[in-house]
Amino acid sequence: AVSRDEEHVEATVVHDAGSIALPPRSYHYLLLTLARAWLEDAATAGEDRGWVDREELCKMLGVDSLKLNVDVCRIRKQLGEAGVLGAAGIIGRRATTGQLRLGVRKVEVATLGGAS
Repeated sequence: AVSRDEEHVEATVVHDAGSIALPPRSYHYLLLTLARAWLEDAATAGEDRGWVDREELCKMLGVDSLKLNVDVCRIRKQLGEAGVLGAAGIIGRRATTGQLRLGVRKVEVATLGGAS
């Protein structure tokens, strides 16, 4: 979920046994960006859906590739520490193209309530 001004992002992992609200971190904006790309690319077939070029993603986030890689590692670590199985796959990479995409197939982006 994201605030109207996009300053705050809250990530929640939903699974069969319930849900886990992750402590807010700045790198959750990367998850939001990849989730939006996945949702916007709904007309594309499964294996080709949601991929974003690394350079384009860096521009969208206002970061360099080193910061992007650090954020990917931090997301994976946070999910792993929260007990999420398969946390390493939360962000997929195409080694040959440098593209990234969200590694889950069920995703929802909501707007946080309250003032923006």
